[in-house]
Amino acid sequence: MPLPKGTFDADGKVRNFNKSLPFILDCAKRGDALAQSLAGYCYITGSGTRKSRRKALTWLLKAAAQGNFVAMSNLGLMFETGEGVAPNPRRAIQWYKKGSRGGEPLAQANLGLMYIRGVGVRRNEAVGVSHLKKAARQGDPKAIYNLATAYLHGVGVRKNSKTAQQYFKKAAELGEVETPTLSDHSKSKKQ
Repeated sequence: MPLPKGTFDADGKVRNFNKSLPFILDCAKRGDALAQSLAGYCYITGSGTRKSRRKALTWLLKAAAQGNFVAMSNLGLMFETGEGVAPNPRRAIQWYKKGSRGGEPLAQANLGLMYIRGVGVRRNEAVGVSHLKKAARQGDPKAIYNLATAYLHGVGVRKNSKTAQQYFKKAAELGEVETPTLSDHSKSKKQ
């Protein structure tokens, strides 16, 4: 049973989680990977329901087992931040790598930042920037912003303020003005 057509807007975003959650849960229980991933998202964010980290983890794991790359990315985020699970950077990396292989921009961007910072993996700024570039090519505003910061500070790439400004402008056009950035990394590098 697919989700009803009115569930999503033209951009592919859920219109109203309060109205859609019963349909999402029904489809998730029937084994639909997209619905399972959405159910996990609803429970972790409290969209249309009370937050439940346990239910979020359960649904995301089910969706990931079926190859849903968004669920894999969200699992990576849970393990990176310790949201509902014990923080585990290595498990976060594993999930981000799986999501990244499927082309999921959240996974690519977060994997890139973890490589740049050397969290859960051996630090490799060039590899980190390559992951940021993959996400940026898909229009991910946070990846674009962090790529701009990388060019501004010369992190994993040759320092280039002109390129940095181009990326900053593009990120701002997409609504990304302020986010955790590589500048945090550059401060720790100086210590």
